[in-house]
Amino acid sequence: HVLLDALDHRAVRLPGVTGYVRYVDHIFLFGRGRAAPRAARDAVVAWLGAERGLRVKHEDAPLIPCRGVLHALGHAIRRDGAAPLPRAARRLRRRVRRLVRGRDRRWRQHLDRSLASTAGVFFFGA
Repeated sequence: HVLLDALDHRAVRLPGVTGYVRYVDHIFLFGRGRAAPRAARDAVVAWLGAERGLRVKHEDAPLIPCRGVLHALGHAIRRDGAAPLPRAARRLRRRVRRLVRGRDRRWRQHLDRSLASTAGVFFFGA
């Protein structure tokens, strides 16, 4: 993730950007109106191509009004961070039950990655 550290610092300083969240390979820019977020999106796309040689999947990603909260990736994403949605909590409980009951060996094999990742979001924030 060091590759995109410079983007993180740059994106929060773009004109009109009131919030920014990057979760793995998803980028969310928050701003008022439509012009500033559109310009910020275009600046991010251009920077990724010029500075890192990366191409984004959706260069013309739509601008979505979110009224302060965007539900995506199983989380409520706000300008100041993200919190898991109730559905994500139910999935975590289901994973734990399967592990405890020993009915699904797959969960035992992936326990460290799966539960550690989910628990990290629940307890330490995204």
